[in-house]
Amino acid sequence: MVDQNTTRKAEGHQSHSHFKTITKFTTDYSPSDITKYESTRTGMSVVVVNKESPKVLGFFALATEILDDSGAPHTLEHLCFMGSKNYRYKGILDKFATRAYSTTNAWTATDHTAYTLDTAGWEGFSQLLPVYLEHILFPILSDSGCYTEVHHIDGTGHDAGVVYSEMQGVQNDGDTLMMLEANRQIYPDGVGFRSETGGMMEQLRVLKPQRIRDFHKEMYQPRNLCLVIIGSVDEPELLSILDKFEGDILDDVPAPDSPWQRPWVSSKQPPLLKENIVRHVEFPEQDESMGSILVGYLGPSCVDHTHLAALEVIGSYLAGSSVSVLEKQMVEIAEPYTSGVVWSTEERPNTVLWLELGSVPVARLDEAEKKLFEILGKTVQEPLDLDYLKDCLNRSKRQRKFNVENDSHFFTTPVIYDFLFANRDGSDLVQVKTLEVYNELEKWTEEHWRNYIKKWLVDNPHVSIIGQPSAKLAEKIKRDEKARVKTQIKNLGDDGLKELADKLEKAKKDNDPEIPIEVLRGFKTPGVESIRFIHSTSGNAGLAIAKDGILDTYIQKILQKDEPKTNPFPLYLHYEHVATNFVTVNILLSTASIPVELRPLLPLYFEYFFAAPITLEDGTKLDYEKVVSLLEKDTVGYTIHGGGGMQATESIRIKMEVEPEKYGAAVKWLKLLMWNIVFDTEV
Repeated sequence: MVDQNTTRKAEGHQSHSHFKTITKFTTDYSPSDITKYESTRTGMSVVVVNKESPKVLGFFALATEILDDSGAPHTLEHLCFMGSKNYRYKGILDKFATRAYSTTNAWTATDHTAYTLDTAGWEGFSQLLPVYLEHILFPILSDSGCYTEVHHIDGTGHDAGVVYSEMQGVQNDGDTLMMLEANRQIYPDGVGFRSETGGMMEQLRVLKPQRIRDFHKEMYQPRNLCLVIIGSVDEPELLSILDKFEGDILDDVPAPDSPWQRPWVSSKQPPLLKENIVRHVEFPEQDESMGSILVGYLGPSCVDHTHLAALEVIGSYLAGSSVSVLEKQMVEIAEPYTSGVVWSTEERPNTVLWLELGSVPVARLDEAEKKLFEILGKTVQEPLDLDYLKDCLNRSKRQRKFNVENDSHFFTTPVIYDFLFANRDGSDLVQVKTLEVYNELEKWTEEHWRNYIKKWLVDNPHVSIIGQPSAKLAEKIKRDEKARVKTQIKNLGDDGLKELADKLEKAKKDNDPEIPIEVLRGFKTPGVESIRFIHSTSGNAGLAIAKDGILDTYIQKILQKDEPKTNPFPLYLHYEHVATNFVTVNILLSTASIPVELRPLLPLYFEYFFAAPITLEDGTKLDYEKVVSLLEKDTVGYTIHGGGGMQATESIRIKMEVEPEKYGAAVKWLKLLMWNIVFDTEV
């Protein structure tokens, strides 16, 4: 739990800070204190998730809405790192970040742009924060920066630029084309969710720096900015830093009560779909054997956490594993319709529900699309497997508790979408305080769940995008691009190409002034004592004692009591005791004894490992469906893959995550899976 002295200091600081507390609460499923502040001078929002952690994470999000494919939102994600009003040096932010044990990054989504700061310790974070915010709100946005980072034609006559090259790699990708078409069928003209915010190549080629500056002026305002800060945060110091930063920029930003259209909320709201829509989309691909299907629905409000939790459970029930409804009937059959069914949701004013079918044989694309809805329709006409559905519910709840410890984005996503679409008074944000929604869902009857699936996935109009590979289209795109560049080179001529080469070199030179050494030295490197490291207690057992010895820890004493006196465990066992509500078991297996000619089969073995029949000690055989069902009931998560994540690249890593009371079950499962698998060719 956060130090109460820090909390009291923060409350005391409120009396003279311009950042006022909007809401404050402690979550009941993790030691996290969440406070939302809002500035009375600029309207800037700040949400602090104060929790013990060696890292302080910052996510600085702006609602960004655009009605075209110019890519202006994406360009700013890059241009803001090119220098700012008082730090006019490309890359200086990252050089400061290195000195502060930090890394920076950014992403552009359809509805927001977020800048990240990942720092070891509060001291480095607090020092870098105002510099970073200046880069976001007051970037240089020079012509030369736009020229090199967004789009230019080089001395050979080819189009280039960081943003342009990035989009060139994805614009004609099958998934990109299908998602773009789906959004354009779901949303009418005049709605920003139709836009390709990364930018289409043809529009990036004509995008002018002034258009980018205008977009920045419109969207990059403090009242449209939310700082999400997670970790061991000194809140009084944070508010003091932000007060000082605001004091320096007040003359350059709009007042919070000046006329303004809040992105997405003040905009035209899209109507619900009135009928089912099916569209075929070709994508360039030399291999024409496999296509894809993408299905989208407009669902319930994204600020209702009960709906979001219910959809999470439904997704698990329908497509969460090899024994789920859709996987069992479309994948785990003699002639599969698809290699897998993926369920996902996307938070928007009306949550978008997505079902994706990958690697569908081209000859069966239309058949597979019809089969999907046939199965969904049949599902709501018959009683649901309520026991399995309850298992999905309980597993979702367990995973939420696990993720709050292990996923830095656990609070980030709900906070950002609360900022984008919900009331600014914190009344919706408080829903993350508890997991009570899962208790509410436990009361739902089988009929309630069945009606819920019927409402959102059967009766609800949908968009189906059927993606078909086309070698002809691949050749046409390649041929057209080659012809376009050839014409471009011809029109430019030798003199034009020379002029462009010189222009590019000048832009690069303008973008890269040398950073004075005194500027870098002025940014002090914080001491490592400011980092709150994770405390753990180690213990050894079995062969680890012979190799690493008996440790002088209380955990070691507990292990010593369980160590057999005559026949030590024939395994190398190492334990780390940390503050957590879960147990993670990792097994590393050397691959040295596997013949080289058999190693290419390892991916197949990995795929089979957790979805195979097994034989119990008493000779009873469990089919794969029962194995998967019981595994999901006992665990939070399980994986098998290479050991690179533990710096053991030549090994196999088996990992299982469970609640403490299920530790014995985890050991039992690992033994059964490693020694009692039945290799059945039918599976």
